[in-house]
Amino acid sequence: MFTRLLDAGSTAPSQCEVCRGWDVQRVCADCVARYAPPKLRCAHCALHLPSSAPRCGACLSESPPFDRTVSAVDYQFPWDRLILDLKFHGRPELAGVLAGLLYRAVKAVGADAQADLVLPIPLSRQRLQERGFNQ
Repeated sequence: MFTRLLDAGSTAPSQCEVCRGWDVQRVCADCVARYAPPKLRCAHCALHLPSSAPRCGACLSESPPFDRTVSAVDYQFPWDRLILDLKFHGRPELAGVLAGLLYRAVKAVGADAQADLVLPIPLSRQRLQERGFNQ
């Protein structure tokens, strides 16, 4: 198995952050498929929709002041733990897998997901000193 992993690229194998199996990714493809399956989401607030309606009832009754929200995953196991580890436990190596999931979600929305403006929200100086990096 290790030979196959090493042949897959130059990245050394590591344990999957979720299942602890060995892979070349921080979260293995099986765990991504299991815990981050594509979901139908409201185009405005990104809440999960049970049907193919474009918006949820709340956004239909009172449209939010923005055009679209894209969400890669729901804030639940295992993603809640990984996000907290990235932000508060000095684990910047998790940024790649989370950014990859967000990239996949934006790409899945398609061409109508072009943003007029994307605003980063920087950390305060105090929080940056506490964390040691800006996630």
